[in-house]
Amino acid sequence: MTIRSRIASFIDPSPKDERAAPRPAFSFSNSGGGIRLLSGDVAIYGGGLSETEVEQSLAVSAFHACVRVIAEGVAGLPMKLMKKERDGAVPDDNNPLYNVLANRFNEYQSSWDARCQMAMHCCTYGNSYAVKEYDGAGNVKAIWPLHPALINVQLLKNNRLAYDYMTHPGQDGVRYSQDDIIHIKYLSDNGYTGVVPAHLMQTCIAAARQVDLYVNNFFANEAKPAVVLTTSQPIPQEAADKMRQQWETMHRGASNAGRTAVLPNGVAVAPIAAQTNESSQLVELRTLLTQQIARAMRVPNSLIGEDSRSTYSNAEQAQLNWLSGGLSAWVERFESAFNMGLLRGKPKKYVQLDVRGVLRGDSQARASFYSSLFSLGALSPSDVRALEDLPPVDQPGMDKYYLPTNNVGEVGEEAQETETQPQANPFEDEEPTDEES
Repeated sequence: MTIRSRIASFIDPSPKDERAAPRPAFSFSNSGGGIRLLSGDVAIYGGGLSETEVEQSLAVSAFHACVRVIAEGVAGLPMKLMKKERDGAVPDDNNPLYNVLANRFNEYQSSWDARCQMAMHCCTYGNSYAVKEYDGAGNVKAIWPLHPALINVQLLKNNRLAYDYMTHPGQDGVRYSQDDIIHIKYLSDNGYTGVVPAHLMQTCIAAARQVDLYVNNFFANEAKPAVVLTTSQPIPQEAADKMRQQWETMHRGASNAGRTAVLPNGVAVAPIAAQTNESSQLVELRTLLTQQIARAMRVPNSLIGEDSRSTYSNAEQAQLNWLSGGLSAWVERFESAFNMGLLRGKPKKYVQLDVRGVLRGDSQARASFYSSLFSLGALSPSDVRALEDLPPVDQPGMDKYYLPTNNVGEVGEEAQETETQPQANPFEDEEPTDEES
């Protein structure tokens, strides 16, 4: 099949034409893969960024930790296909797309794996793409994430988007239409492509990278001697070299620490006071850079291991702020992209990331959550058991909803009126005193 016919087959909106997702012949995850430039970098298709820059950004531990928190946080939320009904929204588990979103995106990726990969792409490259694979009936049967380094997005004259995907190095790419792609964007200045987070904070990441390189070189290639052997007598070069060799043999390394030194006549040891990393405020600089990267990514410091200013109270508040601010923004970003890419023209259906998944590891918080909804009459005992994946119990009242009145009463049940006797005023029979009269 020619490139022209392949492009036409993917742009054709006919649902009867089975369209499979092409698989790239190489991956940037493989060593030696990619399009190598003379500089040794890997050029990113359709952009001025090199993969080396992205790899160096991920080599900074603070940025790497932020990407992991975001990617694993989004991937850990259950993804469901919901449908709106008159009485509310319910999972559309009879739809084939439900299993794709909830369990298996494609042949070798679970829903967790694919969403984690897409979130990581968005955090590092600013964009995340996935192409839909259709069956013979026009239903989506798989979703394949595409590497953003291989995608070039173009805005056409009709205000629609075209996605050129390069499947093989040096060959013409495949053009996908806007209807074939799920596109998740980071912050955008043009509306159809996201900016690269590493570019927005390149100064901070570059400084953190330099600090890491300095620390590595400090321990690996430090050339400053710890002591100097001095003497007032001239020593031939051969004798000096032999003395240095004997000293290093006797005293160099951890296994020789603390050994007794015997010096020739007239030779003395002069230690060199080196400037320590603490005195140069290296630790404080690394902490500051970590805080700046976490602030830019909207991730609490405590979630990436920076606890210099954390207490129990502010760490708990930071976790709440992350759930209501940072994570919720990524939830909305994923939901809107999947709704637009999968359910266009279907207003009664939507994709939902269930934020209750964050309570999965906190049994006390889940119990408090269920107790509050049960007291409001929003959940029945059977509903609570279903949310906890417990088997149903065939007992009377398990499917009913309750509200607290004087006692716990069934929803809709009229409250029994209790007859109350008016209390007598204890002052009615008292005669007024002389002073009052």
